Amino acid sequence: MGTTVTENMRQSAVVMRNEVLKFVNGKRMTLFLGLLGLILFVLTFAPYIVGDGLPDDPSQIAYSYLSMSTFVVLIASTLFASISIVSEFEERTALIVFTRPIRKSAIFIGKMLACLVVSFAFIALYYVFAAVVSLVVAGGVDPDLFASMGMAFAYSFGTTGVALLVSSVMKRSNTSTILTFVVLLVILPAVSMVLAASDIDCWYMLDQAGNTITTVSEGYRDITNEVMDSMMSALANPMNFINPEALAAALQAAGMSQEAFVSVLTAPGVWFMAAFDSSSMMVQAPDAVRSVAVMVVWGVAAMVASFLLFDRREF
Repeated sequence: MGTTVTENMRQSAVVMRNEVLKFVNGKRMTLFLGLLGLILFVLTFAPYIVGDGLPDDPSQIAYSYLSMSTFVVLIASTLFASISIVSEFEERTALIVFTRPIRKSAIFIGKMLACLVVSFAFIALYYVFAAVVSLVVAGGVDPDLFASMGMAFAYSFGTTGVALLVSSVMKRSNTSTILTFVVLLVILPAVSMVLAASDIDCWYMLDQAGNTITTVSEGYRDITNEVMDSMMSALANPMNFINPEALAAALQAAGMSQEAFVSVLTAPGVWFMAAFDSSSMMVQAPDAVRSVAVMVVWGVAAMVASFLLFDRREF
């Protein structure tokens, strides 16, 4: 028993190493590095190109980088995990690379670990880069930045599981990549939206749990809520949407004073935005422990299903 487990672990390590090398030497790594570099360049240097530069507040800098962190996780899972299993059937690499029999469980575990290692490494790089920029520009780091990184790791685990599941049933890598991206970025959020519209709490959805990557940061919540409050205050005033000069001319032609028109327009119940309760739209502090549990459960369940499907397929 011990020998079997040891051999399985050794085989998994070999598969993981080869898979990581395949990622490093592949076109998808180049694509991912290009996208990541572009995101970091825009977030870091665009403020200096079009404005006065990055703010000297660590929370505001963190807000900028956290706004793209979920996308970075999704791109990593889509580009790497979505092809990990399907490539075995599309390219038959297991029959070429390995010179002696290897367990399917070792292949699956090795590939899964390779996806997680690569994704976690780039997620860590993204957050460390954000922390260094914050230190240089603002002299400090948002204390919740690395809590967000922990949530990003958990979300990456969940999305990797979903990507592996899609990969285990597809026949072509490109199809698997597209479907994974659609499932993670469109289908799951759409299901959550339908549930929310039906007044059903959808905290158990992967995309909803993944939102804690950003909302776990108090600074992110404060800035988001401040923007939301400012926007709702503007919407509550009907005069913000009227051209005063055109209004004066129209009222003069109709023989009505502007004061009388404004009094009618701003009467209770006439301008419905004034009575709109925006409190439900404000970002609240998340239940981080529950969210991590949801993302881990999604990852484990999807990986188990993926392995069962992978184990039953023939090369």
